[in-house]
Amino acid sequence: MGESVFNLVRAATSFALIAVTWCAADAAATTTAHGNSQRQAPASRVFYIDPLRGDDAASGRSTRTPLRTLSQVALLDLQAGDRVRLRAGVVHLGTLTAWQSGAAGQPIIVDSYGTGGRPVVQRAGCVDVPGNHWRITSIVAKDCAFAGFQVRGDNVKLRNIEATGNVIGVAIEPAASNAVVRSSHLHDNNRMAPDNPGPDDDYGANGLVVSGTGALIVDNLIEGHRAPSADYGHDGAAIEVYGATGTRIYRNVARDNLAFVELGHASTTGTRISYNSVTSVHPSSSFVITRGESTFGPVRDTVATHNSVRLTGAGSKGVSCHPNCTAGILKIGSNVIQAADVGYAEAPNGSLAAISLGYNVYDDLDDDGWFGLLRAATDVRAAALFDLIGARLLLRATSPAVDIGGPSWSTDIRYAPAPADGNGDGRVDADAGAYERQPPVR
Repeated sequence: MGESVFNLVRAATSFALIAVTWCAADAAATTTAHGNSQRQAPASRVFYIDPLRGDDAASGRSTRTPLRTLSQVALLDLQAGDRVRLRAGVVHLGTLTAWQSGAAGQPIIVDSYGTGGRPVVQRAGCVDVPGNHWRITSIVAKDCAFAGFQVRGDNVKLRNIEATGNVIGVAIEPAASNAVVRSSHLHDNNRMAPDNPGPDDDYGANGLVVSGTGALIVDNLIEGHRAPSADYGHDGAAIEVYGATGTRIYRNVARDNLAFVELGHASTTGTRISYNSVTSVHPSSSFVITRGESTFGPVRDTVATHNSVRLTGAGSKGVSCHPNCTAGILKIGSNVIQAADVGYAEAPNGSLAAISLGYNVYDDLDDDGWFGLLRAATDVRAAALFDLIGARLLLRATSPAVDIGGPSWSTDIRYAPAPADGNGDGRVDADAGAYERQPPVR
C-alpha cells in the first residue's frame, strides 16, 4: 500500500467500517509509510503438562487439555516467549529436554500452575537444557540419574528451584555461557558418581559444578553436600568450579558441606567469591580449596573477599592453596575465617605465599602455634566474636572485624547498607566478613 493511500484511509473517518475491515484482513503484517510489510512476532503460547489427567494426544494448550509426559516438551515447536507449565503438587517422571531456543528479552519459560507444592521432576535425566534463553522457576529435581538440572546452552536462568538426592544438583557444562542460579535451595545431593574404580577419580556430592563461562551463583541456600568416597574417605562441595571462566559466587548461605568452593583444572580462571556465609560442623571441612601448578592446576585468578566462615569440625581448614600458590592463583581480603586451622598457602619455594589483600580476621581455633597464612599489615589474628543469631554470622559490637576498614560493596549479604557505624563509635568504616553490623534500631 502506497503512502497516499495509507494516509487517505487514516483520514477518511466516513469510511470507518472499511478501515476496520482492512485492519482485520491485514492483522498478520504492519504497513510502513513506504509500503513495506513487516511480519509481527507470533503471540506467545502456553503448554500445560499434567501426569495425572493429561493425554499426549491432546493439544496441551489449556488446563482442560494438558499433555501427560515431560517427553512431549522435546516434540513441541517452542518459540521465543512460549511457556511450559507443569502441574503443581505432583511428581513428573522422566526427562524434560529443553533443546529449543528463546531470544534475548523473550526466553522460553518453564514454571508451574495449580495448587500444592512445586512440581517434582524425578528419576531419569530430570531437566536438561541444551537450548538458549530459557528461564526455569519453581521446579524441584529429585533423585535424578546424574544432575538435577543440566545446563548446556547460553543465557539459561534457574530461579527458586530445588535440587536434592542427585550426584550434582546443578551442572553448568563447558558449552554453557551466562548461566544464572538464583534464590534456590540445593541440598543433600550426596551421591557419588558410579563406575570410578581408579585411585584418584571419585567425584560427586556437589550442589553445583560449574564448567562454563560467566556463570552467576547468587542468593542461594546450599547445604548437606558430603558423601563417603573410596578414594578420599569423604568427598563433596557446595560448589565445584572446574574448567570454568569468570564464575561469580555471591551472597550465598552454605551450611554443613564438606567444602564451600573447590577449584580445579588449568583452564579455570577469573573466579570471584564474595559476601558468602559458610558454616560447617564436619571434620576436615574447608572454605576454599585451590591449586597452583599441579595435576589439577594451576587455577588462576581467584579472589575471595568479604566472606564469613565458621568451621568447627576437627581438622577443618579455611583456605587451602598448594602446591605452588601465588597471588596470581588466589587473593583473599576482608574475610572473617574461623576454623581449626585458618589455612595454608604454600609458595613455590616452600615458604608461605603472600596472598592477602589485607583486612582479614583469622580465628585459629586449634591455636597450636602453627599458622599457615602470611599476614598483611592490616590482617588481625584474634577471636572472631560472631553473634550467632538464627544461624547468621553476625558480628558483636566488640568484634575485631567491625570497622576494620578496607574496600566494600555498598550492601552486604542481606543487601543491608555498607559501610555503617554498627558499634556506635562514630566511625563509618567497612567491616570484614559478609555481614555489615548495622546501627541499633531506635
